[in-house]
Amino acid sequence: MVDEKQNPDEQQPQPLDMDDLTPPPINLSRSSILFDPDPSTKKNKNIALDLWKECKSNFPKIVTGAWGEEDAGDDNPVGALYNLVFVRLPVLFGFGFYLKNNFAGRPLIIDFGTGELVIDIFIASLVVFFSNRSW
Repeated sequence: MVDEKQNPDEQQPQPLDMDDLTPPPINLSRSSILFDPDPSTKKNKNIALDLWKECKSNFPKIVTGAWGEEDAGDDNPVGALYNLVFVRLPVLFGFGFYLKNNFAGRPLIIDFGTGELVIDIFIASLVVFFSNRSW
């Protein structure tokens, strides 16, 4: 067998700066970022959630539909914004157009084949209220 001795003139490889770092602790608990249903990383830089919270704070509840709980819609801000833009606002604009025409003397008339039926403002208001209410 050959005894390998290191030559003192040869330089030893220098450890890298990264070798001094300890690996991060592994956290598999329920409150970790990986397993938590509401991790801290989800709360930061969420543009949809920020926009939804601004809409909730600036618009009335009939527009946003954020009835009841303070955090209504926060769990699904994209769905809440979709509902605001494509359901609530068109219904409210249509109701505003209906009111403008009704007060101008042009009521909404529906004919089911049995004759004309004029839609009363009270009935239209109930339809708008119940279509915009989250149950």
